[in-house]
Amino acid sequence: MIMRTGVNYIPSGSWLHFWIDFDEERVRKDLENIKKIGADHIRAHLLWHYFQPNAGYMSTTCMKNLERFTALCEEYDIDFFLSLFTGFMSGMWFVPPWIIGGTSRAAEIAEKEEYIEAEKFYIRNIASVVSDSPNFLGFDLGNELTCFVTVGPGYRDKWAREMFEVMEQCAPGKLHNNGVDHQPWLRNNGFSRPALANDGAITPLHCWCEFTGAVKRGGVLGTASTNIAQFMASLANAYALDPERKVWIQEFGIAKQWEPDLDKRLLFMDKTFESISMIDNLWGVTWWCSHDIGKEFKGYNPLEYELGLIDSDNNIKPEGEHFALLAEKYKRQNTAHEKTYVIKIDSEEEFDGWKYGDEYMKAIDKGEYPVIKRS
Repeated sequence: MIMRTGVNYIPSGSWLHFWIDFDEERVRKDLENIKKIGADHIRAHLLWHYFQPNAGYMSTTCMKNLERFTALCEEYDIDFFLSLFTGFMSGMWFVPPWIIGGTSRAAEIAEKEEYIEAEKFYIRNIASVVSDSPNFLGFDLGNELTCFVTVGPGYRDKWAREMFEVMEQCAPGKLHNNGVDHQPWLRNNGFSRPALANDGAITPLHCWCEFTGAVKRGGVLGTASTNIAQFMASLANAYALDPERKVWIQEFGIAKQWEPDLDKRLLFMDKTFESISMIDNLWGVTWWCSHDIGKEFKGYNPLEYELGLIDSDNNIKPEGEHFALLAEKYKRQNTAHEKTYVIKIDSEEEFDGWKYGDEYMKAIDKGEYPVIKRS
C-alpha cells in the first residue's frame, strides 16, 4: 500500500492573501521546495470572502489566480485538494461580507436558503476552473467547520450532504471530504461521527497532540501524543459502514512552543509516522504546514509562525529535511498488524472520546494492537 505524504500549503510570501496578491515566481519556489521535501500533494485553502465578495459574484482576480495556481500544480505534478469554505483559519475569521452579522450569524450558512444557494454558486464556479485538472484530488468542505458552523448536528450533517451532492455533480469521482477538527470525534460537538465517517468520499482527521489534550497525558513524546492519529483513525473506522473506507490524516504537526528541543521534535516525527503507518485503510498524511508565517504578519498565536517545514524565506528547515526522509521511508511501507485488543464504544449520549483513548494508549503500552468497535 502506498502512503501519500503531503503538506497543508501556506504560501511563503503573503500567506493566504496570495489569492489577491499572486506572485508566480514565489509560488514556483514554494512548490519546488515542497517537492524537495517529498510531498506529493498539498491541501490549499481558498479564503472564501476574497473569492465570493458578493453572494452572486465571483472575484475575477481570484479566479484568474486560481487558474494560474492550478497550472503550476500541473507543471510541478503536485496533486491538490481545495478547502472551500475557509471562514476560520489559524485563529482568525474570514466571513464573507454578505453574511449579515458576520461571525455571530455564521451558523446560518447551513440554514438560510439564500446562503445555501450562494454556496452552491460558489462551488460550481470554483469547480469550473479545477475539475478537469489531472492533479485535482477533491474538495474539502472547509477548514475546521466545527468552529464556524454552529447549528446542531442534524442541520450540519444535512447541509454537508447537500454540498457534497453539488461537488459530486461538478467534479465526479473525487475525494470530497469534510475537514473538521478533533472536537466531534472526542465529544458530541458539531457534525455527527456517523456522518463524518460515511458522507463524502474519505474521512479526514485533525490529530494535534496539543489541541486534542494528548500532550497532557505524558508529554510530546508520550504514547498518547505519538499515537493520537492512530487512535482517531480507529475511532473513525468504527463508525464507517464501508469496511474499505479510507482515512486521511489531514492535519498534524509539532510546535516549538510545545517542545523547544529540535532532536525531540524530530523524534516526535519518527514516532508519529511509525504509528500512522499501522493505520488500517490509510490514504495518506498531510503535515501542517509547508511554510512558516512571516513575522511581518501580525496577530497570530505565536506558535503559528513556526509550524512550517520550510521557513518564510523558502529555506528548508531541519524538520523539512527529516520529513523528506520519512516520506521516502513510509511511502510504500505499511506495518498494520492483526488486532489483539478490542475496545467497545458503550455510550453515544455522554460520549467521552478520551475514555476510549486512555484505554487505547494503555493497550499500546502493554504491547497490544488495539482496535475500536461499536457495541
